[in-house]
Amino acid sequence: MNYSPPRLCPIVSLFAACLVGVIGSPARAQSPDESTARVAVTLGGGAFAAFPGSREVLGPALRIAKPVLVGGRGSVFQVRVDLASTTIFGLGDRSGVWEIVSLVGHLDIYLGTVFGFEFNMGVAGLAQLASPMAAGAGMAMGGAWVFRCWEDDRKRLKLELAAMVGSYFGDDEGNDLGLNAAGGMIGIGYETPF
Repeated sequence: MNYSPPRLCPIVSLFAACLVGVIGSPARAQSPDESTARVAVTLGGGAFAAFPGSREVLGPALRIAKPVLVGGRGSVFQVRVDLASTTIFGLGDRSGVWEIVSLVGHLDIYLGTVFGFEFNMGVAGLAQLASPMAAGAGMAMGGAWVFRCWEDDRKRLKLELAAMVGSYFGDDEGNDLGLNAAGGMIGIGYETPF
């Protein structure tokens, strides 16, 4: 009995060929602009809709982001994928910690040598580390005004806005639409190679 391996459909074959061409191509050395050896830290203020009842929580916020994949740098744009963690520390009678972990795709737009924009969107998980504890999932998005004032283009000062909408994995009376979780922050950030 002869065995022949199953045939892949043409779309999967084309995708695999593109993936091998992008990842497995040793044709050129990686430029510093494509390095994932950098981190961004943003400090600011944040708000979160707490579980249950989407109660508003305000407090200081910290966001740490690290590129996991960086595409080639074009003359005016670059694409990358970041893993980010946003923590909001609730104050007052609603004290606690709200954590958003997201995997977002970035589009960086360069307008000259100093100023640019970042836009990002992706999936997010969230955790309410307060009483009652809760977890959920949703969608993360954001953007930043970016200022590259140093000789090394990977050092950047940012005015950043990050947001998330989603749903907790628990019953929440009065929130019938399923989108009972939202959070966000605005702050000043710094990105640097390490």
